[in-house]
Amino acid sequence: MRLFSFLAFLVALAAGFAVLYTLSRYSLDRRSAFIRSFLRNVLLFNLLIIAGFLFNIIDWFLRDDLPPRFRFWFQTGILIFLTVLKFLWLYSFLQMNRRIIDRSLSKRFLRIYIYLCIFFTFVLAYAFINVGNPWRLMLTRLISVFIETLIIASAFGAILQLLLKSFKKDRLQKERGILLFSGLYLFLFSVIMVSLTLSLFVDRRHADAYSLVNAVTMILYNFLPLIWLRRYGGFLGMIAGCETGRDISDDMFERYGISARERDVVRLLCQGKSNREIAAELFISLQTVKDHNKNIFRKTGVKNRVQLVNLFNLHY
Repeated sequence: MRLFSFLAFLVALAAGFAVLYTLSRYSLDRRSAFIRSFLRNVLLFNLLIIAGFLFNIIDWFLRDDLPPRFRFWFQTGILIFLTVLKFLWLYSFLQMNRRIIDRSLSKRFLRIYIYLCIFFTFVLAYAFINVGNPWRLMLTRLISVFIETLIIASAFGAILQLLLKSFKKDRLQKERGILLFSGLYLFLFSVIMVSLTLSLFVDRRHADAYSLVNAVTMILYNFLPLIWLRRYGGFLGMIAGCETGRDISDDMFERYGISARERDVVRLLCQGKSNREIAAELFISLQTVKDHNKNIFRKTGVKNRVQLVNLFNLHY
């Protein structure tokens, strides 16, 4: 079972690197706040995977060889480190959740969040190092599960709020991307909540099986955003183009010999609108929009709308 857990952790890491690679391909413009927050969220999650994996390796193979005092303080350090990482991950997720709708978390929220992070980390660490308490390990486990449940519930609530907002908007490319984004994370957090509930009833005999369940959950967390990126990769590039609120200069259009009507098409493409939506807004046929796209791609030397948006961002 440990071998399967080991392989599952490796696959989860591979999926995380695949997400980072895909994201870097779609985001030549690093000024996009959403893309930066997405990158931080994926990085922090995979740091959690690596830290948990290293702890499991040491616990599996070196536990009996380590001096008791060293093992105690090593476990304390890992516990504090993982708790801080979890809170950092939650903040990055909440920030990503706001950036996708062009909002940001306030500085006041950040200050309150830091105080809460310090408080819960201190309570957990104190419960663990209080060796005089016969219920020390059980209390530590309960507090740890409570913190993890609180973190996931907060992320769950934020993504649910985003999902409800996306239902109120028109179904443009951007809103469809947000809707799918919300649905994926709601599913993931539901799986994680079930996993946390199971952890309360897992004894040491079934610890390896629970580690495997955790590893599979990590794989899903990395792979499902990868599927979303593959489907809505262009949407990321469009966020980068629209997020700063800038317009494309006439010099850029003149450089590539883009006509007046083609300029209208480019601006709408950068707003994340589909061909059908562009046709409706410009009062032209769908085939005419496709012809304009083909001419624009040929003049600028790009192959798709993602490369087109990144081209204008890169030369801004």
